[in-house]
Amino acid sequence: SVVRSYPPHRKGLTKKNVAFGVGSPNTGWGVLLKETAMARVLVVDDEPIVGQVIAQILRREGHEADAVLCAGDGLQRSREGRFQVALIDIRLPDIDGLDLARRIHSEFPNQRIIIMSGGPEAHDDCYCEMAKTVGISKVIPKPFTHTQLVSAVLGGHN
Repeated sequence: SVVRSYPPHRKGLTKKNVAFGVGSPNTGWGVLLKETAMARVLVVDDEPIVGQVIAQILRREGHEADAVLCAGDGLQRSREGRFQVALIDIRLPDIDGLDLARRIHSEFPNQRIIIMSGGPEAHDDCYCEMAKTVGISKVIPKPFTHTQLVSAVLGGHN
């Protein structure tokens, strides 16, 4: 089957066009409404446009997303909100993204943490393994596609 996903048209429901192929009891195109678990996502990136675009993409996918510009604000928002996912840039102006991830993980061990990196660390297996030891679920390289972003956020949420 070929599946094309579209942003949720109602909160919590995702519309998918499904192509049924040879050997399937159905042929042609059908519509599948799938209940999806939406996440509350905190985006921490010191580039205002980047953080806002990421949050906007996630909102269009049906998630709740807040964007902040520095680690201090990220830690404060983590304490105020009940986020399931934190998406953190590795390089932040006040403290390192990895240190922020450690702090969030120590206070909220069930929160999924994803590090975004435009540097070589995203492609370094040793770095990625070390990141897991401090509570980071995934390291994704910048730039990333819409699909890679959504997949990373949903990776441990569904």
